[in-house]
Amino acid sequence: MTDKPTLEPSTDNDEILFDINGESLCIYMSPAAKRWLGTFDLPTVQTLFTEYPDVLLGFAQMVADGEVVDLVAAYGHRWELHPMFDQANNFAGALITVQVLPNQQVATPDGALLFATALLATSWQYDLAQDVLLLGPELKAALGIGAGPQSLAGLAHHTALVEALTQQIERLRTGGAELFSAEVTAGHPGGAVYNLLIRGQVCDRDADQKVTRVIGVIEDVGLHIEQLQRRRQNESTMIRVEKLEATGNLVGGIAHDFNNILSSIIGYTELALMEAAERTLDRQRLSTYLQEVFQGGKRARELVANMLSFSRADETQPQTLDLMLEIKEAVKMLRASLPSSIDIRLDIDESLPEVFVDKAFLQQMIMNTCINSRDAMEDVGTIFIRGRMADINKQRCSSCHEFFDGEYVELAIEDTGSGIDPALIDGAFEPYVTSKPMGSGMGLATLHGMMHRGRGHVRLDSIQGDGTELRLFFPPARAFNHPFPAQPNLDVQRVRGNEQQHILVIDDEVSLVYYLRELLRKKGYQVTVASDSHEAWDIFSADPDKFDLVVTDQTMPGLSGVQLAAKMLTLREHLPIILCTGYSDIVEEGNISQYGIKGYLAKPIDSRELLRTIHELLQAAA
Repeated sequence: MTDKPTLEPSTDNDEILFDINGESLCIYMSPAAKRWLGTFDLPTVQTLFTEYPDVLLGFAQMVADGEVVDLVAAYGHRWELHPMFDQANNFAGALITVQVLPNQQVATPDGALLFATALLATSWQYDLAQDVLLLGPELKAALGIGAGPQSLAGLAHHTALVEALTQQIERLRTGGAELFSAEVTAGHPGGAVYNLLIRGQVCDRDADQKVTRVIGVIEDVGLHIEQLQRRRQNESTMIRVEKLEATGNLVGGIAHDFNNILSSIIGYTELALMEAAERTLDRQRLSTYLQEVFQGGKRARELVANMLSFSRADETQPQTLDLMLEIKEAVKMLRASLPSSIDIRLDIDESLPEVFVDKAFLQQMIMNTCINSRDAMEDVGTIFIRGRMADINKQRCSSCHEFFDGEYVELAIEDTGSGIDPALIDGAFEPYVTSKPMGSGMGLATLHGMMHRGRGHVRLDSIQGDGTELRLFFPPARAFNHPFPAQPNLDVQRVRGNEQQHILVIDDEVSLVYYLRELLRKKGYQVTVASDSHEAWDIFSADPDKFDLVVTDQTMPGLSGVQLAAKMLTLREHLPIILCTGYSDIVEEGNISQYGIKGYLAKPIDSRELLRTIHELLQAAA
């Protein structure tokens, strides 16, 4: 075995060095290393660096590969792991050195530059009986604290740090906890600011079991926070970019589908009018024509809902969804955007449990992935979309690189394209990574955050020249509500007692307000309508007690629905009001109560839901 150098305590107090033997035990720590991590008796690498998983992975890589590992900027430090071997080329140990990397420059009041560095973790201890606080020299220098022991009261310029330590030490003293972790912001008088994570625990007690000494570690986590913020900003940017790109790819197909729907609605309406003009009316044929008009309207409503999902900002709104229905809905939109030379094959288990995910994200992900497949196949090939329950046993996520197992709902999208360049696979989930000459990326950058917020995982498998498969794993969810009625409302029975109820209906779309008037009259209600919000206010304010309930649109010239409701409620505090809207940035079902509004309906209005809501509100007000 080659002789390893005999290390003496370094004269350089800033040198952080660890000497590891062949059994992964630390046999020497430099003074700076001891000040950083504390003193141990032959600690293992695992014990020393348990807070630094990247370093542990780097150590394992160094042992396996037999080569130097250089972790630049890991935790704000530069780690160099140098392996050593005996004459038989067996692993005999390692030297690990750590350097602080510069982080930022801050101007002091006199114009000089103060160099702020990412602090290494430093130990601290506090003697409760003597009110003596011992801090590491690196932390003192960074925060401008004088040499020697300090009292807590003596750190007058670091109020947040003193308050955090005082509060947490008191918890330990009174038995509220045995250890603690707290975050605090502290800075140098010259301007440098640090985000500190303070950990502490009880060290000594006296004969009466009273806490006498507390020890712990203080670490600068500023770089961790910055990296997380940058990643979230990148995700937010990529969501917007990918929505624009996906919308651009789909707009032609959406226009095509919408024109088809309008042609069907207009055509069957003309046939219904022709049939109604005949001397001998064929009610069955007329009913068939009108049924087709209804189905066309329903398809248009679904298409508008999809477009609104894409037009939303990047805030997510997870909900319980039927994966099979969402896939079919996305594929329906896709078929108009993909050439006929690309075949889409579905294999979805019908008994799949629902998943809890943002609808816009799910459909955007399916569409972006299929568009990527289209490009990879150069407009000729097959896309396979599969859905099944999967019992996972220790698979590694391609995004977070952690192992996961358990039951998941699996969505797999596979193509017969050219595959992904192996050089791009590892970075496929990073922003702006792409194999295309133009474009924002492969659309995978948003998957990491979106999937993992919902406790999901991702697998990306690709063989260059032999296609790519993206597999998404969602935890199963429960409860599901179907969004659209399956059949039109043909119940025209009048309800006894409704003729005593008077409803005011307001909408600036004249045809819609007349439709609602006819619908409510068929159910026996008295109805007054207005197509202008100011006109509606004049009618209502002239006799507020005349009306039992109000149905109003939100987006109108003049007063909005919320503004009109606020004015009406000043005259009738408990007036039942139903707000209808096709799209609004201001009001939604979850916040209507703050405006005093009792009911909310999304357009296009479902007549069953409208009549049910009116009945319930009138019953409650009776």
